[in-house]
Amino acid sequence: MSKQEEKGEMISYRKSCRATGTGIPHYILMDDKADETDRRFEGTAFVQKGDGRPGHKRRTSMNRLQPNIRPALLRGGVWDDWDTGMSSDFEIMKGSEIPGLPGRSETDGVMGHDILLRELATGAFFPFRLGTTSYILPADLVPNVEFLAPLVDDVELVLFESEPVSNLPDLRVIERLVDLKRANRISYTVHLPLDVQLGNPDEERRRHSVEKCLKVINITRPLAPFAYIVHFHGEQRGGQPAQNIKRWSGALGRSVCEMLEAGIEPDLLCVETLDYPFEHVAGIVSRHHLSICLDIGHLLLYGYSLEQYFRMYLRQCKVMHLHGICNGADHCHIGMLDEGIVQSVLDRLCSHTLKERVLTIEVFNQQHLEKSLDVLAGVDQWQRLH
Repeated sequence: MSKQEEKGEMISYRKSCRATGTGIPHYILMDDKADETDRRFEGTAFVQKGDGRPGHKRRTSMNRLQPNIRPALLRGGVWDDWDTGMSSDFEIMKGSEIPGLPGRSETDGVMGHDILLRELATGAFFPFRLGTTSYILPADLVPNVEFLAPLVDDVELVLFESEPVSNLPDLRVIERLVDLKRANRISYTVHLPLDVQLGNPDEERRRHSVEKCLKVINITRPLAPFAYIVHFHGEQRGGQPAQNIKRWSGALGRSVCEMLEAGIEPDLLCVETLDYPFEHVAGIVSRHHLSICLDIGHLLLYGYSLEQYFRMYLRQCKVMHLHGICNGADHCHIGMLDEGIVQSVLDRLCSHTLKERVLTIEVFNQQHLEKSLDVLAGVDQWQRLH
């Protein structure tokens, strides 16, 4: 068997385990053929822990890997380079002795055709769920999620329904998305349609927007989304969302009440930062115990202070959107951002870990996703996390 064939056979990568109760990452044997039990490293010691089921495997989540491994998986589904495609902080061991326990080898359960991935003492992991959008490939929802499931922890399903075009999933697609979620231990965030006007002073149009949101929410309930991203669009663009702020805010409040009365958990509704100061809707968010989606690209594009928004709204933030800006356009790869901005975002996420959050790289093609993951791979913060 050639080395390339060997790689293809041995590396069949999927994700599952997040941290153990003590915060210690899981590690795995990655060959589907192996009849091995769950194993993990604690420091440098190799620990075997199983539930007695033959062939039972737990596979590590990508958020347990250094981010510079992600682009290699993204490009080929396997490591691009057997010798140099992995971080120096990681080792591949194939039927060899295991560091920390001299003399322990394949006779103790590590089969010769297995690959064991372990993190050294300097390794790192993501303290949040890393995600991207369902529009990385020029394809429908399912092909995108199938492609992304081994690579990320969350997929943002960007849904729309505008005559005569709609990408709302039918029952068959929902069932497939549920299967992919279970098999890969991913989560979904659902971006509600962009064309809704929940603060429209015209009662008929406002109600139509509420109904459109509820339709998407009901369709996607079987996915048990991590969050629903919603835009509180203004009546006009810019820093002043409406000529009559009180009237607009009142309409928004009624829309929120109607959505919550339909059975939506308040903290699942994440109100996204747009072009106007968030203070215009912060009262509605607080009164109804909603969550916030801090869109870093929007904040930068419209000239708002990241530090101020972190200070005021990070506690209520459940999802962050990160994307770059190029020639006045957003949703570019994050390499277009100043490195200090990316570092600041990661510092905040890493220092506020009591609440589970999603960081969505909100780009819409494979090239921009690859470049964004390459940027994450180079940020010093990851080298300091344990």
